[in-house]
Amino acid sequence: MKNLLKFGVLALAASLWSCSDDAPKMEVEVPESGIPVRLTLQMPVGSRSTTVDPDDNTNSDAGFEIGKDQENKVNSILVVLASREGTDPNEPYTYKYIASAQADATDNGMQTPGSSTDEIYPSYVVRFRSQALVTYVAENEGENGAPVYVFAYCNPSATFVAQLSGLSEGAAFTDEIMDSNVESIWKPNQFLMTNRTVPEPSKLTSDELATATKEKPIDLGIVEVQRAAVRFDFKQKEADGDLLANQYEIINTGTDGEVGGYVTLDSLALFNMAKSFYYLERVSTSPLWDPSFVCKREYPYISSVTTPQFAWVVSTGLDFKKDYNGGNVSDYFYYATSKPGFKPSDLTYDAFPNGEEDNDDYWNPDIKGYRIWRYATENTIPDTETTDGKPNVENQKHGITTGVLFKGYITGKEGTPLGNLIADGGVLYMYDNKFYSLKGLVAAYNENPNTSVARYFKEMSTLEENEGIINFDEETGEASIAEGASDFKKTVKDGITIYREEDGKYPVYYYYYNRHNDNVAEDPGHIKMGVMEFATVRNNVYKLSVNKITEFGHPGDPDDDPDPEDPGDPDESPKTYFRVEVRVMPWVVRVNNIDL
Repeated sequence: MKNLLKFGVLALAASLWSCSDDAPKMEVEVPESGIPVRLTLQMPVGSRSTTVDPDDNTNSDAGFEIGKDQENKVNSILVVLASREGTDPNEPYTYKYIASAQADATDNGMQTPGSSTDEIYPSYVVRFRSQALVTYVAENEGENGAPVYVFAYCNPSATFVAQLSGLSEGAAFTDEIMDSNVESIWKPNQFLMTNRTVPEPSKLTSDELATATKEKPIDLGIVEVQRAAVRFDFKQKEADGDLLANQYEIINTGTDGEVGGYVTLDSLALFNMAKSFYYLERVSTSPLWDPSFVCKREYPYISSVTTPQFAWVVSTGLDFKKDYNGGNVSDYFYYATSKPGFKPSDLTYDAFPNGEEDNDDYWNPDIKGYRIWRYATENTIPDTETTDGKPNVENQKHGITTGVLFKGYITGKEGTPLGNLIADGGVLYMYDNKFYSLKGLVAAYNENPNTSVARYFKEMSTLEENEGIINFDEETGEASIAEGASDFKKTVKDGITIYREEDGKYPVYYYYYNRHNDNVAEDPGHIKMGVMEFATVRNNVYKLSVNKITEFGHPGDPDDDPDPEDPGDPDESPKTYFRVEVRVMPWVVRVNNIDL
């Protein structure tokens, strides 16, 4: 009764004071047990292949995945109540902190039975002990109550909880960034999930605050949430005829289907994973990400549409990415490939996943064999400028794009030229998909010094690093290996690739830059990049499989590579070592078939 009286007096006083800016504010106390509120979480699904209008809750043309139990479990929930400034839906709203409250699995009242939505979505009860909330409602309730906007953070870190609980009323909170211990967001059974959208405001009244009970909490409605993490799945290539599992034929260039050798893939590693991300998803109608909107849905970019399109997902590191020309990439990415001295062999590679197949058939019952590999953070890239009213997407570059490095090794059939070279051991020299030993290069040069391979051999011989390895007879011009010399130390641009033996194998590496929006319908040749074509976006599953390998890959050392990856090169290139099939789904699923 005491508490009811306080709330009643507060409501009356607030109405009387509304006419005077100088009126004193009444001291208010909340019930000792707190104000119980209930919200229902619409749990995330996951999908993608091409972004489509998000009418189906997926914004993907591939469908969605329900997710694993360990990806969906809610052990704790932090609820933030906020006010909002702004009325134009084409302009970003400003949300201001009012109060927050948390409940965890030890709170018996966290999950509430008896709700009409319980059969589909779980409901949770939290208790607010905030005088600021009571005061806000009393001072802002109109005929239908005070508008309050609800933000839910599932499985938040203790650091983030402390950070928000320390805010005062009116503080900004939607631009908070996680920039440490990012791998905690995909810990089993503790995946971080936040608002996918901002629901319509709850209209709270002082009377509701005063009379709410555990059995009859204030209902804040349904909050749609999504995972902050990205997921990669991988499907291995099955054995086919004489080809082993994950083995691919490499055809000699310029021949009529002659097999020059084989590459067998066996492992993969993530590169350029962002070190930070926004807790809440942000999108923009601008290629330069200004302005950006909180918790709106990603829409496809359609070149013929003139109205604003929420086509760009905004991630951290805007200034660095829009002006990217090298720089200290390690400040922004784990496993950065453009840091000075990077070698593909530097990364730690994971064996192909062999666990339980992810055969969630909600999105496509005909596609099987994918296994969960790993999780990552969101990473998108702004466009540099607009040209003729259209985005310039050329800033999607190798050095700032998240991708996957595939590792394999070269093999050749017994009795074939490559098989014999591998059996002999030593360094392999490859030009135009044909292999030579150092002795073989000398023989090829002496046979005809005017061939392309002979010219590159001669040029390599003149490099400072390779000085004294090859002798040229002044009279005859013939080449010979200098006494005591064994192999070249460095190749030349556009020349001969050097593969060195490691543990009895000859490793090769393939870069794959992750494709988010596949613009193949507009660009069948895959030479022209589209908006948001290369990115990783939260709550998306990228399902990868290597369809085809067309060339032997990169060696482990860029000094051995005549065509090393250039961080400044655009992600879309006419030169393709392999093809990857990518199916992108909500969690969202995106299926990417890779041709290498």
